[in-house]
Amino acid sequence: MLTTGWPPIVLALLLSYLAAVLFPLLAAPLMIGVPLAVIAALTIGGARARMIRLSVTDEVVRVSNGKAEIACARSHVVSAVLVERLARRRLAPATTDLILLERNGRSVLLLSGLLWPPPILEQVIAIVVPNAVERVSGRQTPASLTARFPRILDDADGTQRGRSARDIILLVVMVLVAVTCLVVSALLLFG
Repeated sequence: MLTTGWPPIVLALLLSYLAAVLFPLLAAPLMIGVPLAVIAALTIGGARARMIRLSVTDEVVRVSNGKAEIACARSHVVSAVLVERLARRRLAPATTDLILLERNGRSVLLLSGLLWPPPILEQVIAIVVPNAVERVSGRQTPASLTARFPRILDDADGTQRGRSARDIILLVVMVLVAVTCLVVSALLLFG
């Protein structure tokens, strides 16, 4: 959780420190609350990550967390791509990921190295797709994978993966709020 969540954690800690420097009395609760909130979020995230289970049966490959699940029928899995070091986002770590593909080369399930180590992914390969496994070595990005496997980022229903419009709007709003807080703080201090 810490490896993928460090940019917003650093931003929250930096903003709380900046607020404490500019407004020492008002920001004291913030300086105490933000680190506690970060520790609580990491603890809760770690507990939820430990609840994620991978099960492979004769009929289905399933990933579930007790509340929701993603599953695909084993009959739909025709081949697999094991990527040695996939960096899915700019600041995320590169992990060994297993992508299960259907006959048209579209993704039916992605098993992330953040949750399962390479030996577990090798066991899944041995059980699910004993024949058609392509191993891609070196650091890869979604763009380099798409160049090599044109439909690998398409879901089995034909839609493409990526950031949703809601995620982008939320990110823009968060940045605007942070910049507004900094501008207002600077105006109050210097204006």
